[in-house]
Amino acid sequence: MEKQTVLIVDDIVDNLNVAANTLIPQNINVIFAQSGENALKTADKYMPDLILLDIMMPQMDGFEVCEKLKSNEKTKEIPIIFLTAIGEAKFIVKGFKLGAIDYINKPFIAEELISRVTSHLKIYKLNKDLNQNNKLLQQKHNEILASIRYAQVIQKAVLPEEQFLSHFLPNNFIINIPRDIVSGDFYWIKQRYNQVFIAVADCTGHGVPGAFMSMLGIAYLNEIVYNFKNETEVNAGEILNTLRNRIKISLHQDKRKDTVSDGMDIALCIIDLENKNMQYAGAYNPLFLIRKDQQNTHELIQFKADRMPIAIHLSEKPFTNNNIELQTDDMVYIFSDGFLDQIGGEYGRKYLVKNFKELLLQNANKKMDEQKKAIKDTFYSWKGEKEQIDDVMIIGFKISESYGDIEFL
Repeated sequence: MEKQTVLIVDDIVDNLNVAANTLIPQNINVIFAQSGENALKTADKYMPDLILLDIMMPQMDGFEVCEKLKSNEKTKEIPIIFLTAIGEAKFIVKGFKLGAIDYINKPFIAEELISRVTSHLKIYKLNKDLNQNNKLLQQKHNEILASIRYAQVIQKAVLPEEQFLSHFLPNNFIINIPRDIVSGDFYWIKQRYNQVFIAVADCTGHGVPGAFMSMLGIAYLNEIVYNFKNETEVNAGEILNTLRNRIKISLHQDKRKDTVSDGMDIALCIIDLENKNMQYAGAYNPLFLIRKDQQNTHELIQFKADRMPIAIHLSEKPFTNNNIELQTDDMVYIFSDGFLDQIGGEYGRKYLVKNFKELLLQNANKKMDEQKKAIKDTFYSWKGEKEQIDDVMIIGFKISESYGDIEFL
């Protein structure tokens, strides 16, 4: 074990020798200073592990030395024990107030000095090691955090710009509230064959694992859509079937009981703006459509998702493709379950789908940007001081009367 060093400060040589002869046999290095000024210089140069400090010294007494050591950023953590013939309570109290950790009266008992010095040396070493480990942990934490923040930049770059959706559907909003720096929820928007593809997906997990899965999902969706040879092949249910196969193969999922079942839930829309027709297919994530009835009252129509994920499942079947005839002023909403599952409110309960439907209907008369604000305000009000438990992703858009002037990209 590496020797620790004790600085003994006393203006009397005999006192220095007695203390040194007591400590040296305990495998302790000893260095000396015979004045306050010399003590400050020696401590700054050698950085001892502990200082035994006399009080009664000429020119600069021990109290002043202690005060200067504790005000120096370099030496302030070095433990100081007053070793002195002054035993009055007021001086002992003063020493502790100045930052000393112990107070030993002279003439000292050798066993007492050894016991106190070795105990404080052990404590100092433990604290020193702990501080060093904390610095290393903080360094690693900062490195990991920097990597995750860069991953956030990459993930944002992969997501389409919100203005892209506005090119085709001017009345829209996108709400994206990650739980962590990077998100397991993602949205995906593509245009091909005069059709607009819009999806909201919720990957298994959140943070870094969810973000990796989201990148996989985006890459596969792009590949699947670009492989269609013509417009007649486009089918939302078939896209999800193909996506599920891609995920199962890439994650080596099979029918074994111990297989990994990571994947994603998703709501996918394919909108033919010219003919006002929309296909919808969903894996756990439904679609809400709000339109006015004959009494000019808003009603919410739910298109249910298939109760299976984009992953291996015990009772897999083809995903259902829903064909929906759209009307002018229809409002469509697709979303992950982050808002619905958020704990909050007075009784600490989930928000639930019933309340979400009521929220959408209450704000259906508002413009889409006003709806966005109302939904976000409600989420944060509901959550309050509670921790966000999952990523939140919601897309809403309104069907306009005509899209004849749209230039497809």
